[in-house]
Amino acid sequence: MDIPIFNLSTLKKYFYNFIATSIMITAISIGVYFWISTRNIRLPFESINSMYVIGSIFVGTYIFNQLSKKELNRIIETVDYQEKFRKYEHRYKKQLIVNVISIVFSGFFLITTQKRLMLYLIICQLVLSLLFYPKKIVIERELKDDKIIYT
Repeated sequence: MDIPIFNLSTLKKYFYNFIATSIMITAISIGVYFWISTRNIRLPFESINSMYVIGSIFVGTYIFNQLSKKELNRIIETVDYQEKFRKYEHRYKKQLIVNVISIVFSGFFLITTQKRLMLYLIICQLVLSLLFYPKKIVIERELKDDKIIYT
């Protein structure tokens, strides 16, 4: 029987790139937001209700999470550990990319709507992004396997 060995360094590398990208996008968005707000520039989306934007982001996130759960179930059913770990890394990377896209949308709507609520949303997204750090206990719980050895 093979001993399942999972290399966490790849996931950590993805995570650090994700956090750096998220911080840059958030900082640029907030900077442009304050620059525009001090110049009294009128933007076309200022009249949009922020709740519609936030609702659409939450609906998109919910749909992605449901699809991600189905993908995780298929990964759990995989017998070969190397294939299982490869699929899990791919899923993890996809989660990070979707979250960066969500931050980009929040930044776009922060700039174009000039609503303070969007400012709070993008800051919350950035702080909650820290939860994506690859932890052994989370991986074991998601893969439903506590025999994994981590390097």
